[in-house]
Amino acid sequence: MRSNHSAAWQLLLIMMSAGFIGMYAMAEENNPKQDPKTNPVQEKSDDIWKEFSFASEEDLQLTEKQIQEILDQFKKTDPAKAVRFEELRHKDAQKFITAIRDEIKQQRKKTAPEQPRQEQWKEALSKKHETFLVWFKKQYPEDHEELIELRVTDPEKYVQRSTDLMKVYEPIQRMEKYSSKLAGTMKKNLDLQKRRDALLLQIRIASKEQQPELIEELGSVVSQRFDTIVVEKQLQYQWLRKRLNDLTKKVETRAKELESLNKNKKKAVQDRMNELMERTEKVNWD
Repeated sequence: MRSNHSAAWQLLLIMMSAGFIGMYAMAEENNPKQDPKTNPVQEKSDDIWKEFSFASEEDLQLTEKQIQEILDQFKKTDPAKAVRFEELRHKDAQKFITAIRDEIKQQRKKTAPEQPRQEQWKEALSKKHETFLVWFKKQYPEDHEELIELRVTDPEKYVQRSTDLMKVYEPIQRMEKYSSKLAGTMKKNLDLQKRRDALLLQIRIASKEQQPELIEELGSVVSQRFDTIVVEKQLQYQWLRKRLNDLTKKVETRAKELESLNKNKKKAVQDRMNELMERTEKVNWD
C-alpha cells in the first residue's frame, strides 16, 4: 500500500508540474507583493539609484574585515597564494576585489547544502498541494474526507481527482486573499452548479409524476445562479475599479516624481557622487 501511495504521489507531482506552472505565472501576475486586502501601491519614489549586478549585495559591500580574514586564511593554508593576493592588492585594486569575491563564492559553495532543482520543485508542489488540502478540508469537509479515502483505495484516481479539484477551487482559494465577499460568491456559484447537475440527473430517472416538481426546483436554481453571476461580476467590477484607482494614483505619483527629477538633477548627481566616494573611503587598502 505504501508503494502505491508513493507512486501516486510521484504521478501527482508530475501532473501538477505540467498543469500548474501556468497557474503559478498567473498567480504572480495577479498577486503583486502588496497588502492582499487593500492592494495599495507601496513603492519608494525618492531613490532613483536602483542598481543591478550579477553579484549579490553581500559580495558588493566587501568590508576590510572580510578581506583581512581571507588573506589571513591564505597565510595559513597557502602562503604563496597570500603573497600573490597582496601583490595584486597594491598593483590592481579592481582585479583584487574581483578575486576576493570569487574566493567568497567558492567558500559559500563548499559550505552551502546543495539541493537539486528537481527536489526544489517537488518541495514547492508538495507544499502547494498540502496547503490546498487544508483549505479544502475547512471549506468542504465531506468532500475532503472522500478524497482522502480515495488516496488509500485508488491512488491513481486520487491523483486525477486532486488535480481536477485544484483547477476548480484554486481560483476561490486565491481570491480569498483579496476579497472574501467575492470568494464567497464564487463558491456559491459552484455550489449552485453542483445542485443543477444533481437535479438534471434526478429528472432523467424520475417518473413523469415527479418531474414537474424537480423541473420547478431546477428553474429556481438557474434563477439563483443568474443572480449570483450578476453579483460576482459586480464585485469583480468593484475590485478592478479599485485596482484602476490605485494605478491612477501611481501614475500621478510618477508624474510628480519625473517633474521633481528634472528640476533637481544637479543636486541628485552631486549627492550620489558624495555617497559613492564615502563607500570608497571606508576601505583602507594599506
